[in-house]
Amino acid sequence: MGGRDKGLVSLRGRPLAEWAARALAPQVEQLCINANRNREAYADLGWAICPDTVADFPGPLAGFLAGLEQPGTWLATIPGDTPHPPADLVVRLLAGAREAGAPAALARTGERRQPVFALLHRDLRPQLEAALAAGNPAAGAWLDEIGAVEVPFPSAEPFAGINTEAEWRRREAEGA
Repeated sequence: MGGRDKGLVSLRGRPLAEWAARALAPQVEQLCINANRNREAYADLGWAICPDTVADFPGPLAGFLAGLEQPGTWLATIPGDTPHPPADLVVRLLAGAREAGAPAALARTGERRQPVFALLHRDLRPQLEAALAAGNPAAGAWLDEIGAVEVPFPSAEPFAGINTEAEWRRREAEGA
């Protein structure tokens, strides 16, 4: 997106992060946006901001850690550039984790894993801190390491983020 903060890119008059937050808010008890730059703009959306607590913004796992430092037993995560995540994401991930006795769950669509659409139990915090201290593995690799269960979803469309100008133009023309 040309270096722009994707969560603040406007889609049909609202920032992408607002679309994502509004979709996730009914599924969770509290919502916090992980933002490391433009915090004031994100705060203007009306939700709490939880910036990374580790240096150098090492990626999604740092955002997971910032979320696990908030109150609550489970942390649901979605990327801020996804305007229409599944309305049943959290309930399905929680059911999958409980059924498998797993400390975490991630979404899967067909053969594609969606590791940033995840649910993490708060007891994972020490393991996540250790993983970050050891060199910040990829989110999917860490989820495999801790025994996360994959929960199948029937369609990839709700997981589609907006990562390029072309995708943004297409979504804007489609009406979202």
